[in-house]
Amino acid sequence: MKLQSLQIFYEKMKVFFVALAEASWEYLSENIGLKIIAFIIAVALWGAVSKQETAQITLQNVRLEYANLPEELDISNSDFLESATVRVRGSKDLLEKLRSEGVTIRVDLTQTKPGERVVQLSATDVLLPANIEVIDIEPQRTHLTIERVIERQVKVVPRFIGDVPKDYEMTSYSVAPSSITIKGAESRVGLIEEAPTETIRLTDHRSNFVERLNIDIKDLKVKILGSPAIEVRVQIGQIRTERSIDNIKVKLLPPNSKVKLKPSVVRIEVEGLRSLITELKPEEVSAFVDMPEDESLQVTPRIMLPPTLINDVKIKRIDPPQIEVRSLDQKRRK
Repeated sequence: MKLQSLQIFYEKMKVFFVALAEASWEYLSENIGLKIIAFIIAVALWGAVSKQETAQITLQNVRLEYANLPEELDISNSDFLESATVRVRGSKDLLEKLRSEGVTIRVDLTQTKPGERVVQLSATDVLLPANIEVIDIEPQRTHLTIERVIERQVKVVPRFIGDVPKDYEMTSYSVAPSSITIKGAESRVGLIEEAPTETIRLTDHRSNFVERLNIDIKDLKVKILGSPAIEVRVQIGQIRTERSIDNIKVKLLPPNSKVKLKPSVVRIEVEGLRSLITELKPEEVSAFVDMPEDESLQVTPRIMLPPTLINDVKIKRIDPPQIEVRSLDQKRRK
């Protein structure tokens, strides 16, 4: 009896599972393409959701941008904050693409007034992609010295280096323009008394030359208005000097033994190129007076230099300037 009951139960369960299998196959085989697409989408969504796990990272050296400072004001101190460390939170896929150079801390100075100011940095100052949250900024504040902007004219001064060759000198120079206008924070502009040029090398220059230069103001926070190119004209020449030569014997032309010259020697001062003056020997210089028609007369002596020096050496002074020419016969009669 029990065996018969089990056999009946087995037959019923067999019929049930066969019917279930047929129903499942009919369900799966109906619109199978759509079901495959739905399965793929579900897998993709699962993968995307799995990546949305949040994380935290620290961004070093995030640049600060000081914006909207009124034109009549400027930041005069050099120790203000230029970058900060920012800690952020967001999904892993967004944070993996985030770099410090792509983030900016924008400090709005619209309402800033002159004086010593402390600026607090907040999360709203940090420019970030959407869905990324700022957790912390370090440091949290920066100190600014705000001053009014002024303009000032300063003299342009050429900056020379090196030496001209031996026996040469820089005789003069000219600068155009002779002054420039600078602009910046009042305290910084006030420290600048003159505007030096780039260096001008004098070495090996034996003649005049021209150079076009830039202004070299070391304080980069001071602006040069107009960005003028400075033209410096330099005059180079051989060094000129003066020299005295004593005891130059005065000769009478034509010679006459009956005539006496008083004094019989003179002293001269010459001026010219140093290389020539220093090599000039006393015996190369001659002094002459012409025989006057009168028996006694004051005569201006003539100085003769070597022919090679006539154009480059000048007689500045003769001492005494007059020579007395006296006849000895006339002296005896007296």
